[in-house]
Amino acid sequence: MIRPTWYALGNLGSNIFSQTFATFILFFYIDHLHAPLTGITLAMTIQSVWHAVLNPLIGQISDRTKSRYGRRIPYIAGMSIPLGLIFFLLWHPLVSQKELSLYFLIMVLLFDLTYLTVVLNWTSLFPEMFQTIGERTRAQSPRQIVGVIALLIGVASPPLLYGHWGWTVMGAIF
Repeated sequence: MIRPTWYALGNLGSNIFSQTFATFILFFYIDHLHAPLTGITLAMTIQSVWHAVLNPLIGQISDRTKSRYGRRIPYIAGMSIPLGLIFFLLWHPLVSQKELSLYFLIMVLLFDLTYLTVVLNWTSLFPEMFQTIGERTRAQSPRQIVGVIALLIGVASPPLLYGHWGWTVMGAIF
C-alpha cells in the first residue's frame, strides 16, 4: 500500500497550478498582455461550461477504464506531462497581440481538460487506496497539510518569480 505522505504530494502540483491559475491568469492576460477584456471574458465563460461538461465525462470514462495499471493511473501518468506543458504555454503565449483571446480560449480549454483528467483521477484514488475510516483519517492529515503549503506557494510565490525572472520562467518553474 502506498504511504499517505506519498499520496499527499499529489496535492502539491494540483494546488500550485489551480491557485496560480485562479489568482494570476486574468491579471497576466488583461493587465500585463493587454488582451481584450471581452475576448478573455468570453473565453472564461466558455471554459466554465466546458468544465461543467468535462467533469462528469472524465469521471465516467475513468470509472469504466480497465487496464493492468488500474483505472486511474493511466490518466494521471498520461496527462501529467501535457498538463505541465500547457500550464507553461499559458504563461508564454506563442501568438501576436491580435490573437491573444483565441489563444487564451484554446489554452484554458486544454488546461482544463488535462488538469481535470489528472486531478479528478488523483482524488478518485483516495477512497480506492484508503478504504477504512482509520486509513482515511491517517491519509487526510498529510494531504491537507501539503494542500495548504501548495496553496501558499501558488498564491505567494508567483509575484516573486515573475517579478524577478518574468512570467515565462514562473510558468516553467511550476
